[in-house]
Amino acid sequence: MFYKGIIKIVDRQRPRILTFVDNEGVACHNNYAEYLIRIGVLKRKVSFGSKSAQGASAYAVLLSIYTTCRLRNISFTDFLHQSLKHNIRFGKPMLIKEYIEKKETLAMAA
Repeated sequence: MFYKGIIKIVDRQRPRILTFVDNEGVACHNNYAEYLIRIGVLKRKVSFGSKSAQGASAYAVLLSIYTTCRLRNISFTDFLHQSLKHNIRFGKPMLIKEYIEKKETLAMAA
């Protein structure tokens, strides 16, 4: 029966379903997560999506970095600039963690 599958799924998720009850500050909905991905949905509607799987993957990575920068109050363009410079110098992009540490070091030196 269809409902037995639903009951099984809910039963597996039971420890997480009421997390918001036990932990103050945890929302009882996922509206914020929906809001964060909305920019990608709007872009896809306007541009009719990516023409390739590689393009879609690249856009998803950039959107993830953009959203993380926004949540951490980091300039997305400055981070990309620093990351590209780091990539040229060391052969790998800079992680956001490294960017934050670099900014903190520069702030302490000033």
